[in-house]
Amino acid sequence: PTGWGAVVNTAGAEQGCTGLVVGLGGVGMSAIQGLKSVGARLIIAADCVDKEEWARSFGATHFINTSKQDLVEEVYKITGIGVDYAFECIGLGHLQTQCIQSIHKGGHVVFAGVASIEQKGIEVDLNKLTLYQQHIHGTCYGGRSPFEMVPQLLGMYQAGKIKFDELITKEYKLEDINQAYEDMLAGRNICGVIRF
Repeated sequence: PTGWGAVVNTAGAEQGCTGLVVGLGGVGMSAIQGLKSVGARLIIAADCVDKEEWARSFGATHFINTSKQDLVEEVYKITGIGVDYAFECIGLGHLQTQCIQSIHKGGHVVFAGVASIEQKGIEVDLNKLTLYQQHIHGTCYGGRSPFEMVPQLLGMYQAGKIKFDELITKEYKLEDINQAYEDMLAGRNICGVIRF
């Protein structure tokens, strides 16, 4: 609900748009699916781990490996002017700033990742924010009640319109919980599941 809702509800992304998704865990891959569901013509996925194959299987048209490439520079190489929508799905200040730098005039940035409580601000070009009429949004749980979102998404899943099973890339036993956290932090999975 968080990633898909960030696109559909919070941003109100429209058919033919261009989008950037930064951070390719469960929320990011769901945001990619949200962009695909609204008919985005360009979906750029970005992560510091090579998740290109996974990202393309969910609908991404381009991939940026941020451990090897400059995010903002690559977005402008692909688009020429920046994207309509950028979704930050991790909660890191420097990536939130880069998402703002990646949108064009009138563009929207949505922070779907939760920043740490210690992070009190990010770097923003306030002159450009005003003159370019850019929009910055926060979203929680996709901007809607789970009582609305979950049945809607389950219906879409049952109709084959969105992927859910493919988000779970590894299962762990409870005694392997430390490995599950290590794999999560290293970006080895989209989503890991603990089976009790």
